[in-house]
Amino acid sequence: MKNKKIRYRVLGVIIIPLVIITIALGFVAFSSVNKMTNMNKDSEMKMSIESMDYHLRSNPTALQEELFKELIEACDSEERDDLHIAELVVENFVADFYTWTNKYGQFDVGGLYYVYSPLKNNIYDYARDTFYRYINHYINEYGQDEVLEVKEVNASGEFMDEGYDIEGEHLDEVYWIEADLTYADKAMPTDGLDTHLYFTVIKNEDGRFEIVQSYGEE
Repeated sequence: MKNKKIRYRVLGVIIIPLVIITIALGFVAFSSVNKMTNMNKDSEMKMSIESMDYHLRSNPTALQEELFKELIEACDSEERDDLHIAELVVENFVADFYTWTNKYGQFDVGGLYYVYSPLKNNIYDYARDTFYRYINHYINEYGQDEVLEVKEVNASGEFMDEGYDIEGEHLDEVYWIEADLTYADKAMPTDGLDTHLYFTVIKNEDGRFEIVQSYGEE
């Protein structure tokens, strides 16, 4: 009997801490999963602005994510500043279009959510055949992480009193935006690439801001 009691005590000493550890690990695991779930929910909430049909790509850079959050805040603000929204639309476009580190090749053209909807297909084809034409070559030569990535972009603009004519329609709510961009220091050279850009942004009848024209310094 005495030996049995000793064995029971020994088993108890071993089992009780194991139970406590198991419960503790289970709580930590549950907390981690719960935290990750909440983070995913928060992330999903920030991936789109449905009213504007703006969307953040699934693998954004830190800059792209930051600029998209700013755009969400500007669009949701009770005191909306249309010029500021137009500037942020340009900044979001530039940060995505001119970044290659999170692109999958020539057909993965960035920034298209921010361009004039009726011309989106034409702009896509043009970008694919020009700026994105040799992206696969550069990715193969320098590596995915060492190609173009915008690390900073700053846009400023003004309201265009004269409006803008496009496809036989005269638009009154139009903004002229200039943007300066800086590339991250990567193995791929950036000599000769645009660092100062010009944009025309319209506000259509649905309240959506769209880029209808862009070009670099000649």
